[in-house]
Amino acid sequence: EAGPRRSLVEDENYSALAGLRSRLGSALTWEAAASYSRDAFVDTTGNALSTKRTLAALASSNPSTAVNPFGGESFSDDPALVESLKAKSWFGGAADLLTFDAQAARDLFTTAAGPVRVALYFEHRRERFGSNSDPASQAGDMLGQGQTGADAKSARNVVATAAEIRAPLIAAATGERTQPRLSVEIAARLEDFSNSFHSGFRPTFGLVARPVRDLLVR
Repeated sequence: EAGPRRSLVEDENYSALAGLRSRLGSALTWEAAASYSRDAFVDTTGNALSTKRTLAALASSNPSTAVNPFGGESFSDDPALVESLKAKSWFGGAADLLTFDAQAARDLFTTAAGPVRVALYFEHRRERFGSNSDPASQAGDMLGQGQTGADAKSARNVVATAAEIRAPLIAAATGERTQPRLSVEIAARLEDFSNSFHSGFRPTFGLVARPVRDLLVR
C-alpha cells in the first residue's frame, strides 16, 4: 500500500588540470602541473517506512491509527495513515583531490654508450572525503534498511619525492634513433602521509635491455 521503494542516485564530478612544460637548452627539461577533482553523490530512497511509526501502528488498538495486515484481499488501510508512516532516507558523500607535481631531468655527462641522465620528482596531494545521511537512518529508524552510522569526515596530505638516474652501458647500433641496447637504472622514492605513516626510503635497481628495436626487457 505504500508503493514500491524508489532509489534515485545522483552523481556529480568534475576535474581540471593545468601544466607547464619547457626545455632549457638541449640537456635540461622540466614540467609542472596542478590538478583538482571532486566527486559527490547522494542516494535518496522514497516510499520507505519509519520503523518506530510502523511498529506503533501495528501495536495500536485504535482503529483510526492501527495498520491491519490481516484485513484480506479487498481490505485497504486508510491512505492518510499509510502516508503518515512513510519516510525518505538519503545517504551521500563527497571526495576531492588536489595535486601538484613537478619534475626535471638533465644529462649529467656523456659516455661512449650515450648520455647519463638524472631526473628529480616532487608531488604533493591533499585528499579529503566525507559522508553523511539523514538522522532517521543514523538512528536505525528505516524499516529494513539497517543503521548507517554517524557522519564521517577525513583528510590527509601526502608528500612524495623521488630521484632516478639512467646510465647506458651498450650503445644502440649506428644510425638507430632509439634507446641504448643496455642501460642501468637506479631510483629511490620517499613518501610521507600526514597523521598516518612514512613509507621510508624505497630504492629500486634494474637493467633495461633492447636487443632489437621492437623488444624491450626490464
